[in-house]
Amino acid sequence: MPEEVIIECQKCGREVGRLSEYKGKEMLIVNGIATTFWRGVCVDCGKEFHWDLGTKALAELINQKE
Repeated sequence: MPEEVIIECQKCGREVGRLSEYKGKEMLIVNGIATTFWRGVCVDCGKEFHWDLGTKALAELINQKE
């Protein structure tokens, strides 16, 4: 299993959650909730937060070299 990756607020660095594998799928885990989509605002600095693994996968596909 790959290592967990800590996902942080882009402005202040507060930990939002951890990217890890759950039942063979990459998921964002936030307070024990496995999700592929998350939207909110950092309670420390007010920076908007948007996470969408579907969009991430699409960006990776488009950026692949032929």
